[in-house]
Amino acid sequence: MAALVLALFLVACNRVGNDSNGTWTPDPTGTAATATPAGDVTQGVTPGGKPTGEPETTPTAAPEPTGTAVEWPEFGQYKPTEIPELSGITGTPGRANESTYFRTEPGRTKTRLLTLAKDSRFLVLDSYLSIYNETWYRIAVILNERIYYGYVQASSVDLGDYRSDNQKTRLQANGLAYTPLYGPDRDGDGIYVVVLDPGHGGPYSGASHYGKTEKNINLEVAKFCKKYLETVYDNVVVYLTRSGDYVFDPRDDVDDLEYRVLFARNHNADILVSLHFDAYNGRENGAEGLVPRKKEIAPKAKALASLILRNLEKLGIRNLETMTRVSGNSRYSYPNGEQMDGYLIHRLASEVGIVSCIIEHAHMDHESDFARFIGPEGMLEKIGIADAEGIAEFLQLKKKEQ
Repeated sequence: MAALVLALFLVACNRVGNDSNGTWTPDPTGTAATATPAGDVTQGVTPGGKPTGEPETTPTAAPEPTGTAVEWPEFGQYKPTEIPELSGITGTPGRANESTYFRTEPGRTKTRLLTLAKDSRFLVLDSYLSIYNETWYRIAVILNERIYYGYVQASSVDLGDYRSDNQKTRLQANGLAYTPLYGPDRDGDGIYVVVLDPGHGGPYSGASHYGKTEKNINLEVAKFCKKYLETVYDNVVVYLTRSGDYVFDPRDDVDDLEYRVLFARNHNADILVSLHFDAYNGRENGAEGLVPRKKEIAPKAKALASLILRNLEKLGIRNLETMTRVSGNSRYSYPNGEQMDGYLIHRLASEVGIVSCIIEHAHMDHESDFARFIGPEGMLEKIGIADAEGIAEFLQLKKKEQ
């Protein structure tokens, strides 16, 4: 009978942490509210809110067995210096070597609970691999005199400062089962979902040359592409990650990519195409496609980018073909030592099973590219249509009956 009561209680709670002595401590759940900046409302974004499907409430831990709710600390940055040292909790003392997010599950697309500042102290309990083979630590941390459980990136943690190698707890990586569907219409509902990501936005302008700013022309091209796809083709829905001059998280341009990929996942995207223009000190011209390295995703992504580039080539834009990039940071590597993808948006999209590519349409700082493909009236619309035609070919879309 006692076992049945305990099982029912665990079902009622989202997640519960137990030490070996049976002392219950809250395991964090929920998400922090993040407001969408003012501007036109993108499909799937609530006015003044966030992408649909994201909880609106401040995260709370699961209730105590007595029924008393345990409130999470306010979302923000914390720097705990005390390491949990309770009977039954065993692990390796760790220190944050940089500011890092404390999350509900292992993975860059999982919910952020709060931020642990550099030099925060905690206890590392176990090691996991995210879906994209990135190593994460499950940790116990003291916040406001309570112990909470969550996950941080292993690359943000130093263990060697505290114990010699022969004293450390061995951390085993446990792979997660991952069998996603790839390619067109992943959910099989007959509707193709395209998410277009106009790069940059808000305080992050991208490249600026000859009186044009990248963030603005990225958005123009995205709107032309969306309009053409939905006007000309059947059974396709197109979302923009932003429909105005803003980013989801103005605090951090890089981590804003997390929100863009979450947006795509929340809308059941079949593909995610990030739209950009390049610049290379005026020494390069043409368009290129940047594709992920993950072997299950790469062939599809390369095909998608290649079809878009082929259509841009019809406009006269030089085709620089597709390329990949490895991370230049030695901390971002697989357990076998191989470097991870250098493009964060690809790493995140691959983690949730979405085929992605980045299209650099032309070089803004190249005199010929700008004069022929960016500056003239109507050229950005033609570029958006070329993108749309490449996407339609990849998804095998059918044109509407006239």
